[in-house]
Amino acid sequence: MRRADDLGLDSPTSNSTSNNLYEEEETLEADTHMTFPFELEVGEKINIDSRADQSLDVLIMDEGDYKQWNEKGEVDTLYKEYLDRDQLHAFFSAPDSDTYLVVVRNNSNDNVEMSLRIAYSD
Repeated sequence: MRRADDLGLDSPTSNSTSNNLYEEEETLEADTHMTFPFELEVGEKINIDSRADQSLDVLIMDEGDYKQWNEKGEVDTLYKEYLDRDQLHAFFSAPDSDTYLVVVRNNSNDNVEMSLRIAYSD
């Protein structure tokens, strides 16, 4: 697993001056995932845009759910789940003030070239 922090990115907060949380072009290695953490207040929204040369899964969960998912391979509840997507344009509204994660997962046996943009939505 790679975290956005491993790429030299700071975990952003909702007080950022830019609307962009993350804007990345990466190679996601076979059978691995990356996490993109961010904080939202109740009712705040983000926009997620991704493109890849092969299908990826994009999951949205909170920190507690991620810990369970990472340890057990499953989680009771996901806020959003987009499976087998080579393109995605989606929105997420925070039901609670919390730290959330966008998890991009590559279940294939091949490396996948991907671009990802996560931004606050008006």
